[in-house]
Amino acid sequence: RFLAALDRELASLPGSFKPDTLFIGGGTPSALSMSELEQFFSLINERVSLDQVIESTIEVNPNSLDREKLSVF
Repeated sequence: RFLAALDRELASLPGSFKPDTLFIGGGTPSALSMSELEQFFSLINERVSLDQVIESTIEVNPNSLDREKLSVF
């Protein structure tokens, strides 16, 4: 449900939306499975132009982080 809601929210952004900062927070990304993480980042890449991003931050819960997830981040 989270990924479907994210997709709906990203779809509502104007086509001209080009952020210069990308902050992904709340610990949520590290709680996702590997396949969900891949879908998560695919949704962002499909819906948001990242050409202008000069800073990106991902907040994670250290208890749900491993090397495999870190490589996706």
